[in-house]
Amino acid sequence: MEQFGSLDMVFNNAGSGVNVPITQLERAAWDWDIAVNLTGTYLGMKYEIPAMLRSGGGAIVNMSSPASMATPGYGAYAAAKAGVEALTRVAAVENATKGIRVNSVAPGVILTDILKTVPEKVLKNVKARIPMARPGEIDEIANTVVFLLSPEASFITGKTLLVDGGYTSGITLG
Repeated sequence: MEQFGSLDMVFNNAGSGVNVPITQLERAAWDWDIAVNLTGTYLGMKYEIPAMLRSGGGAIVNMSSPASMATPGYGAYAAAKAGVEALTRVAAVENATKGIRVNSVAPGVILTDILKTVPEKVLKNVKARIPMARPGEIDEIANTVVFLLSPEASFITGKTLLVDGGYTSGITLG
């Protein structure tokens, strides 16, 4: 606010997940996943929204995940990302008439540096479960976020946009 005079758009992007069954999940790991994924998003919006109100409105995009639907071994992560989606909807409804739009993006398997370390055999199995038969590119997620922050998305609020090549659509390839 000091440097630019207004806050018009924000992308709250955080992610951390521990892969263990719920019965083996340590409380500290649970607390960490909730803190990074959900509390971080809450704290961001707690201060972003008043700044946007002073600026005359704006748009917020929060990072979610298809894992919020239920991914075995990711109980804390799934709970946190489902919480992000619920928090997104609440913030959208609370601020819709105030000129602030709030949405979230749930990217599927994306070709990040971490994915590049996955063994080719594992990656081949993952690709086989994606109807588009490939992981997404970082730019495809970035372009989605930019769209949701732009005036072209002026009538979209309170939604989670799955950007996953059809992975969560229930379609599988032969």
